[in-house]
Parts: sequence; C-alpha cells; structure tokens
Amino acid sequence: MLQPDSGRPDHGLAKCCNPIPGDPITGYITRGRGVSVHRADCPNVLQGSDSDLSRMIEVSWDIGLDKDYTVEIEIICNDKVGVLQELLAVPSEMKLNISSVNANPNRSNKTSTVRMSLSVQNAAQVQQVMTKLRRLKDVFSVARAMGSTGN
Repeated sequence: MLQPDSGRPDHGLAKCCNPIPGDPITGYITRGRGVSVHRADCPNVLQGSDSDLSRMIEVSWDIGLDKDYTVEIEIICNDKVGVLQELLAVPSEMKLNISSVNANPNRSNKTSTVRMSLSVQNAAQVQQVMTKLRRLKDVFSVARAMGSTGN
C-alpha cells in the first residue's frame, strides 16, 4: 500500500481537501503527477466520472509520523464583541498553532463566517478542537473547510 507521507516525489496530499492522519483517504492516479491522496469525502473524488473510478487506488497512512498538517476550519457564529476572542482561545488552550484567521461578517443576519487555519498532527486533534468550538454559546456550526479545486 502507498503511504502518502513517505517523501516519494510521485505522490502527495491533495490541496483541495487537505487530508491528515486519521482521515479516511483514497488515492487518485493523476496524469503526469503520480498519485494524489484525497480525503474519502472529497467532492473532487466523489464527483468523478465512471472512467475516473479505474484511477482510484487504496492508500493508507504511514503510522508513526510526527509531522504537523494544516487544516482549515469554518465556523458560523454570532457577530458580536468578544466572540472572535473566544474562538481563538480554544486552539490556543490546546497548544495548537493558529496560522491564519479570516472573519467575514454578514450584516443582514448578524452572523460571521470565520475560517481558521490550524497546525495539527491528526484527525483526532481536529475533532477535539471542533467539539470544543461547538460548545461555545455563540457558535452555530463548525466544519472542516475544503480548499482549492483540482486533483
């Protein structure tokens, strides 16, 4: 089986879905770039044609890697004073590095969409931070964000 983090130049992690250890993954044989490793729920993989199915291969994580991965989380919350501070406190308390934050307010319904990029080591850390964020009273939804398109 192919390990996505073996350092081989003929495969890599897809930027559209940013898979991290613990995520269910699948491999997609690209044209000219080797194998692109996607989350199993990636829309780019799920929307493929029948001919694309023949290009899918089984892959697995190389257990024992001690590496950080960037994951983006999208949070829908109330747009009011202090909420962003509460959101940022959650990963900080977990000792997770926050590499970027972008907040877009929606004035019509007084909510805000916050996208936060975090450095994590596995899917369990992501689930833990998402669970803690969901417990905040001003948070309506929390989800893994998908990145750019393409294989």
